[in-house]
Amino acid sequence: MASADMFTLTIRGKGGHGALPHLTIDAVVIAAHVVTALQTLVSRETSPAAPVVITLGSIHGGTAGNIVAGEVVIQGTLRTFDARLRRDLLGRIAQLAEAIAAAMRGSSEFRHESGTPPVVNDPELAKLVAEAASEVAGRAAVVAVQPLTVGEDFAYFLEARPGCFFVLGGAPEGPPVVHHTAEFRID
Repeated sequence: MASADMFTLTIRGKGGHGALPHLTIDAVVIAAHVVTALQTLVSRETSPAAPVVITLGSIHGGTAGNIVAGEVVIQGTLRTFDARLRRDLLGRIAQLAEAIAAAMRGSSEFRHESGTPPVVNDPELAKLVAEAASEVAGRAAVVAVQPLTVGEDFAYFLEARPGCFFVLGGAPEGPPVVHHTAEFRID
């Protein structure tokens, strides 16, 4: 599983009346440039062979259509399987946002809210778990899954000691129901 980091960018300008934009520093316009630029961290600064996801899931700013916003708050998440790339990209998110804001006479504040490192199984223990599961449930019931860009704090255990994160099937018959929903049931 990937690392999972939550972050907040606060873009600051100078609010004012929409009829006098030359007296303002529009945080919405700055934020729009930041949003677009952050996508280039994935498309132009990382290898296509190294999966990275940057999702900006929340943007809030302004109070009315005729008022230039003085502040915009962007909340997002970064996901990757590479610990070094994780560290570098968290730095680049902050750096890129601040540079764009400064170029447009505003400022940007980056807050790393929370995060977990990538889940990296010990290969020998993963093999042992697969063999044990095959003996119990049969070889056809043991399925290797593709890496997922979801986060899991079990990664901290795996940083401290060799281990293996695995998933046990427990869904009832019928169409699959996603966890973290009210409909989720274990058979």
